[in-house]
Amino acid sequence: MKRFAIWTAVAVMVAASGFVGRRWYRLMSDPLDPETQIRLEGSSTPSLTDVTYPAERARAERGKYIVGLSGCDGCHHTPSRDGPVSGMYMAGGTKFRVADGTTVVARNLTPDAATGLGNVADEDVLRALRSGVARDGRMMFHRVMPWASYSNWTEEDRRAVVTYLRHLKPIPHRIPDPVQGAPFTDKHTHEEYFGTDYGAPP
Repeated sequence: MKRFAIWTAVAVMVAASGFVGRRWYRLMSDPLDPETQIRLEGSSTPSLTDVTYPAERARAERGKYIVGLSGCDGCHHTPSRDGPVSGMYMAGGTKFRVADGTTVVARNLTPDAATGLGNVADEDVLRALRSGVARDGRMMFHRVMPWASYSNWTEEDRRAVVTYLRHLKPIPHRIPDPVQGAPFTDKHTHEEYFGTDYGAPP
């Protein structure tokens, strides 16, 4: 019995070492240097040259700066096995599991009327940024949606972010509703988790 326990402990240690080693290898073998990564992220953001009204454009540019500085696209990008999907800036898709076991997916923040913020009132978006309360009254889990930090923004900053989001390219990308108690896996494609219709336009 003692020998079995020892071998079990050794097997667990080997498995843990392999997992950590694989993660470390992937981290250290990333071909992109930080400067390239930052440049790619910057190039994925849309231009605001079509905003002709100076005050509106200035507010949108401020919102763009705040969104980039806060790393919003880090969660609201659309993932795939090969990294963020090109042309899907802020269209949503990153998966999280919150403390009560509910699995949620970052929402589509583009102004698409059917699947994004197109039919969401400014005040609803502002309330989410101020206090983490969703349109349906749910309290957003602060470690997934860091509204506790955004609540420290000025009202001008929050409105600038909303203005910027309104000027994004509308992308039809349906996001599944939160799944209570669903198993959480470390897969990069949510189709395997939510089904083959995930992400399909309505």
